[in-house]
Amino acid sequence: MNISSKSIIRKIENNKWWLEECPMSFFLFDYIAKAFVSAGRITGYPTLKETIYLLNDNIGMEITPYEEKKKIKVFKK
Repeated sequence: MNISSKSIIRKIENNKWWLEECPMSFFLFDYIAKAFVSAGRITGYPTLKETIYLLNDNIGMEITPYEEKKKIKVFKK
């Protein structure tokens, strides 16, 4: 998929984001992210379509659209 930097910036500006962070190493981060992406195909359970992952000083951050988290029932009502 070819995405322009302008469309990425527009997407970032137009969403409310949910941030989660925890201690993590790059080695584990890579495996967890790949497993999470594959889980939806294997289990049929909905997963997030858009996610930004950052890793800094052994702190892993997952940034996802708040509305998308709500759709997959991550939050209790």
